[in-house]
Amino acid sequence: MRDPGNKYLKAWAGDYEETPFFFEEKSERGSRIIAWTDDPDQTQRTFYALMESLPWDVNVLLKICVSTDENDQPLWSRYHGLVDRSSLIKAVEINDEYVFSNGMHQLCVKDPDGNRYVAFDDHGIFFLYSPFPTDAQLFRTLGFEERYAEPLYAKPHYQCAPKNSDIMEQKFVADLQLQAAKSDLDK
Repeated sequence: MRDPGNKYLKAWAGDYEETPFFFEEKSERGSRIIAWTDDPDQTQRTFYALMESLPWDVNVLLKICVSTDENDQPLWSRYHGLVDRSSLIKAVEINDEYVFSNGMHQLCVKDPDGNRYVAFDDHGIFFLYSPFPTDAQLFRTLGFEERYAEPLYAKPHYQCAPKNSDIMEQKFVADLQLQAAKSDLDK
């Protein structure tokens, strides 16, 4: 895996040698595509291509890991809002270092009128729920190989966070005009 000192990497493991991959996973709840790459340009192209496949207005959920519980499971604060896609894309472009380099958050974008949504998780993995039949071709066109690979989170790994993450996080939330939602700490 590439040098973790570079920007635009949310998580890394020294012995994780996978090349870009995607595969479809089916369950009784539906299907999803899981995709990963450690190439920052490919990650960004994929993110923007997936955003273009969503409707004009989208629900945005930003989950930020604030600590862990007694079982070392993450506890999340949450921010949400209905945002037009162009405002989302502009906010991501302005805050690209936070979005693509901070392994302490998940950005979820959903079609408010359907089940299709994209989650860009805290490991830099894409999860595309309720994929279209054409989505496999989209990932192939973007340079992903269609094959199963164990996702990074299944291996011992480290998650990255820029030094000024709190400031970057606050700016991203403000730029999207997201509202605080119930967090795991409110339980």
